[in-house]
Amino acid sequence: QAAGGDARGMQGASITIFKPLAGAAGFSDREIDLRVDDSRQPLVELHRLLNIHWSGELITRGNQKINSGDMPGGLTILIAAKDKSPDNDNAWVALASAYLKMNQKANALGALGKAIALNPSVKRQATRNTNFAALQQDPDFLRLVSQ
Repeated sequence: QAAGGDARGMQGASITIFKPLAGAAGFSDREIDLRVDDSRQPLVELHRLLNIHWSGELITRGNQKINSGDMPGGLTILIAAKDKSPDNDNAWVALASAYLKMNQKANALGALGKAIALNPSVKRQATRNTNFAALQQDPDFLRLVSQ
């Protein structure tokens, strides 16, 4: 950049992290491979994408804890996933599901409402998501997904 760089300025950034057999099902060595090709703030955008990636990793770990019966431990991790990437609707959906499994309906609906605000297609997904089967006839849930 200091030697002239691109006349348009800095527009791209990327990060690739390799680790033996780290890819999907162990078929590659790429643990993380993210790139931003055209942005006015490529490093800011790359940071956002990286946070979404880490949030997804936390969601996986949190759900594993929840499914193994460690509700408080799983909830703590899912809250961290939401905090890592507050604009990640998937983190809010996972958090809503955890709250529902812990019989915290109000918190579940609040988290689901946040997910819907971020991504309106979550309404349709929530009605099909078996994690929310207990709410399929609930008036508050129905109001939330039909707005």
